[in-house]
Amino acid sequence: MNSNDFVMCIGKASDSEEVQRAFATMGFAQNLEMPSDDIDARAEAPGLGLSLIFKQEGPQSSRLVVTAVKFLSNKEEGFSSFPGELPSGLSFSDVRADALAKLGEPLEPMPEFRRDIWRWNHLQLATRYTKAAPGHISVVTIELPFEE
Repeated sequence: MNSNDFVMCIGKASDSEEVQRAFATMGFAQNLEMPSDDIDARAEAPGLGLSLIFKQEGPQSSRLVVTAVKFLSNKEEGFSSFPGELPSGLSFSDVRADALAKLGEPLEPMPEFRRDIWRWNHLQLATRYTKAAPGHISVVTIELPFEE
C-alpha cells in the first residue's frame, strides 16, 4: 500500500477517479455526506490505519473535497497501523528527533501538544507523538495548507 496513492487525493472531489480508487482500496463503500453537526466528513479504514478528511467545496455546495489524509498507528485507539511506507521516509518507530533529522526544523513546532508541522511540497505535513516516552510518531497527517 503506497501512501502517495492517498496523498494524491488531496484537493480532489469525492467523486473523482483518484478518490474512488482510494475508497476501493480502503473498502469504503458508504455514501459520504457532510454531517449536519460537524465541519468535516471522514472516510475511515481503521484496519488500514487510514482516514480521509473532506470539507465542502464551497458554502452552497454539497460536493466534498479531500483536505487531508491521516496515516495512523496502532497507538491510536481503534486503529491498526498503516501498513505502507509513510511520506518522507517517516516511520511509526521514529521519535521527534528522528522526524527533525528527516524533515528539518518544523514550521510550527508544538512540543507541548506533541505535534509538529512542516511545509511539505505544496502541502503541510504534521506529526503527532505518543504521550508515553520516548514519544514515537502515532499519526502523520498530510493536508492542504492553512489559510493565512
